[in-house]
Amino acid sequence: MKSILLSGGGTAGHVMPNVALIPYLKKHFDKIYYLGEKDSFEERTCKQNKIDFYPIKAIKFRRDKLLKNFSIPYKLYTCVKEAKKKIKELSPDIIFVKGGYVSLPVAIAGKELGIPIVCHESDKSMGLANKVISLFAKAIITSWEGTHKKEMVLGNPIRDSIFEGKEIEYPFKQKQPVVLVTGGSLGAKAINDALKETIALLPCFNFCHIYGKSPIELKANNYYALDYTDRIQDYYNMADLVVCRGGACTLSELTALGKRVLCIPLPQGASRGDQLENANWYKTRKLIKVLNQEELTANNFAEAIKECEFLPPIKPFYNKNTAKNIADFLAVLV
Repeated sequence: MKSILLSGGGTAGHVMPNVALIPYLKKHFDKIYYLGEKDSFEERTCKQNKIDFYPIKAIKFRRDKLLKNFSIPYKLYTCVKEAKKKIKELSPDIIFVKGGYVSLPVAIAGKELGIPIVCHESDKSMGLANKVISLFAKAIITSWEGTHKKEMVLGNPIRDSIFEGKEIEYPFKQKQPVVLVTGGSLGAKAINDALKETIALLPCFNFCHIYGKSPIELKANNYYALDYTDRIQDYYNMADLVVCRGGACTLSELTALGKRVLCIPLPQGASRGDQLENANWYKTRKLIKVLNQEELTANNFAEAIKECEFLPPIKPFYNKNTAKNIADFLAVLV
């Protein structure tokens, strides 16, 4: 019997590509396990998708509070020790990690146990955890050419369900173009704050807002809000334009669907700059429009939305065999 252990967490971008692999991994592996943090996005997602989930502790690098990072070496040792114990119990044949801070103790523990490690990077540049993991990984898979000198470029896996969006009950009184605004699985406060004034400037658009952790107080006939949905494909299906951050997972999903996209990437400093790099890659290929957060005013936001309305839908940009190709490659390594 062959088994594989998956890890990656913190945001949808580190979790959903793993979920996309599951149907194809099942063709090669008898057992599929997932290691992540307790009470996390990855745990909720695994339960929803009936994936065997096992919680471990993890330590996050803090860009906003650098002094707190001095305790990382000791805490990481504890996390690795716990992950090692769990991995011994599960005894997987291979470990596949998607990045994010929870991946690091899992990968280090797997290496110490002699289990082959494969990492995947969705962003244009390597994240911190994957930079470390790539030093000892058996293989490094990337979505983009030029991300790592030892890379195998196979793309970013997307869930098949993304292409199966269904009609939902129309939440607005008047039929007019729908703008879906989402800041990713955690929300985006800067976008949410600007949105309130922007909606008042655009009564000829309906706004569906997935606000995450930052709701706005607004009652309007052209505004509908929810904090989260596990049926994002249905809202993509309803939208004429999607406003989003620059996460690799979101951008790959939307361009695969051929959606009009207005991207407001997380700025340098708030992140390592990965969203800016992702957004620029798509922008230079004329697949999305970009509005930088530094220029995010209600007027600029409204003008960008109106400009996007007249853009022709893009030709879907994606290799639908990506998830299958990655699963097939992992099976060959065992």
